[in-house]
Amino acid sequence: MGFEVQRESGRLKSATGEKEIVVDRRFLVTERLRDGWDEVETRNFLSMEQLVEAYEPKQIYQDNNKKPLKAKSQRINTKWVFITKAGIIMGPSVLGMNKTYMEKIFPDKEMVVYNTMAKIGIGYFIFITAVKMDAARSLIATRTTRLISSLCFFMRIALTGIFASGVQQYTKGIVPGTGTAVVTDALSITFFAVTAEAMKDHDLLTSELGQLAMSCAMLVEMTCWVLIVSTTLIFQLSFFDSIRVVLVIVVLSLIGIYIIRPAILQFIKKTPEGTPISENLVIAIFVGASVMGVIADAACGSLFPGVLVMGLVIPDGPPLGAAIVEKSELMVMELFMPAFFVVIGHRVDVSSLFPIKDNEFYLLLILVLVSHIATILGTLFASLFCRIKLRNAILLSMILNFKGVLDFASYDKWHGNELYNRKVYTTLVLANLFLTIIYNILLDIFYKPHIRLTESPPEPKGFRSLQSISDTREFRVLTCIHSEDNVHTIISLLEACNPSPLSPMFVDVIHAIELVGRAAPLLAPYKSKKKEQLNCTDHIMSAFTNYSTNSRGPVLVRPFTMLAPYTTMHNIICNQVQDKEIPLIIVPFQGNRDDNSIQSNLVRDFNAQLQNNARCTVGILVDRGFIHQNFNHFSCNIVVIFVGGADDREALALASRMSRNPDVSITLLRINVKRNEAEMNGKDKQLDDSLVQDFKDKNSNNACVVCREVVANDSLQLLAVIRSLKNYYDLVMVGKMPIKAQFVEEMKGWIERPELGLIGDVLASSDISNGKMSVLVMQHFAEFGEHSNHCISSTTSLSRETK
Repeated sequence: MGFEVQRESGRLKSATGEKEIVVDRRFLVTERLRDGWDEVETRNFLSMEQLVEAYEPKQIYQDNNKKPLKAKSQRINTKWVFITKAGIIMGPSVLGMNKTYMEKIFPDKEMVVYNTMAKIGIGYFIFITAVKMDAARSLIATRTTRLISSLCFFMRIALTGIFASGVQQYTKGIVPGTGTAVVTDALSITFFAVTAEAMKDHDLLTSELGQLAMSCAMLVEMTCWVLIVSTTLIFQLSFFDSIRVVLVIVVLSLIGIYIIRPAILQFIKKTPEGTPISENLVIAIFVGASVMGVIADAACGSLFPGVLVMGLVIPDGPPLGAAIVEKSELMVMELFMPAFFVVIGHRVDVSSLFPIKDNEFYLLLILVLVSHIATILGTLFASLFCRIKLRNAILLSMILNFKGVLDFASYDKWHGNELYNRKVYTTLVLANLFLTIIYNILLDIFYKPHIRLTESPPEPKGFRSLQSISDTREFRVLTCIHSEDNVHTIISLLEACNPSPLSPMFVDVIHAIELVGRAAPLLAPYKSKKKEQLNCTDHIMSAFTNYSTNSRGPVLVRPFTMLAPYTTMHNIICNQVQDKEIPLIIVPFQGNRDDNSIQSNLVRDFNAQLQNNARCTVGILVDRGFIHQNFNHFSCNIVVIFVGGADDREALALASRMSRNPDVSITLLRINVKRNEAEMNGKDKQLDDSLVQDFKDKNSNNACVVCREVVANDSLQLLAVIRSLKNYYDLVMVGKMPIKAQFVEEMKGWIERPELGLIGDVLASSDISNGKMSVLVMQHFAEFGEHSNHCISSTTSLSRETK
């Protein structure tokens, strides 16, 4: 469609001449027939390109399974699977069948370089993985985690060991005794790093299933390391070799715990908050990891113990753990690890499996299947005993069967030590690679993050809606803080909500921090620190603690710290809300029309995901300087815009609670619009009228409450009403999606911030009240899929802005 812009009159004419379009300075347009124009303001017009782009209809959000909007093809297989396949194709199994190709591409001299890069890569990969781990938290495992990990491990090691011993005489490619033991150990371990990476690829780090799987994997891995060390000691050539290995591991551990870790903690303590960690310290740690690995490799025949100890003694997360991961992960994962996987694939030789003259190949396949089936059975029995849903129990057992970098590294190590031949090595790699691909596909298809892990008790009726909260019960609120800038505004809003002895307020305050330098997400109660060690979290929680003490009514604050990736952070919040029966979430809005920073877009997408998934009312607060003052002199002037619909009713229900606060003045502005025919006498209309009448009756003698009604027949009149609020109020409360009216539906396509809805988006603009009027946008809880038919995709909007 073509357009011509008449800037003097503020008109936009269709090239077809059938319709003309009126554009106002908020860039919202309404179509009108040629016979009649309303003059409008023409300042701040969009350019021709922007105007044509704005006129294009946006996609409608469909969220039928409540999963992050990410292409399935990107999540079915992890990156290492493809690189390993590439290595297999480049190796003797496919292209390498041509001897000339192998001599030119993989000459023996060049393979020394490949092998060196692969060894460096796997060493630093283990080091980075250990840095991300919080080994201390694994010692505080829950009963469910201990039971599942124990039964999974012992059933797997028992069944695999029994079968491997039984077929030992028929598997000539495995060295009797030592080879059988290491194959059993290799098939019985679940590495935490492999599980965490898989959960990251599937966006399940913050899901209940993902967190349980990572906890179980950590316990299984710790148990397996004890078994692997014991196996290594037993099968040493002599008693003195065993003593040497034990002494080296003990000495390295003591050096790490009593020398390296205290020195590192002292460096961190001397570094002021917000100051980057010294580059010299980071380099020294990398050199230290290399030295520890070389010592362990020389004494024990493996660099694993050295780099693992060095990584575990470094505190995970900011500032040091995050700095190490940030500076090294890209180089390790993109440079060294591809070389490792190419080496793994290069050593796989499918031709070694043929011709199949005996049953060795089939017995090896059955051995791998036995280990996987044992894991599934052990996990299933334990999970069902812990009342985990059957589907989730099966998926958990598949996750604990995932194989990855460290598994293939162990296969390669034992193959290099000649404990089994290439035929066994090829079978182990290909069988586990194939099964892992299958597990990834099944997990992606069948897991639904919004379905709880266990059978939940029946939910109390009404806790999801503010309209059904009794005036005589406690009022529970969860608020998520991203920075100190959000604190005062949130506190002011909580104080306006009128905490009283009859209805005390319980507030869960969560400081949300992006997951950096850690493998697993965390939601933990906040613990105060000494004054000389205060950070951003301490300042935030101190402010809320002071508010709890000085509020005019009883307020109980429960502080939490949350470390999680922004893309799936909403899962933790949604589970917390459901577990604690919280009816209201309040989150700050971040960003403006010109702010397209990554941080701003991540927070906005987090807010949108909360709206789509939270099983309660969600309020997004746009701060424009809302009442930053002492609570001994607290007062504020609030207006509620009520057009109609479930979201507007939630805004009015919160205003009804605020109306009992003598320091709050409230204006109810009801805007009557012409509804669609289906809405004229529907249930929504009756609920709107009933709630408005109840609000008027409850505040008939309240001098601080004023009720007004206006009529808006089209979008221009609606915008005029909204502009009339300019500079008169501290806070505007409005529902995200108003009732369905013809001109309202037409205006949806030009919303710039979909998470704020139609009216909220207009109010949040700096054009209204010169950016000094705060806005609270409310969205009610909708049953599964209810919002999908009329909500605009925030993810689509953000992606367009980023471009």
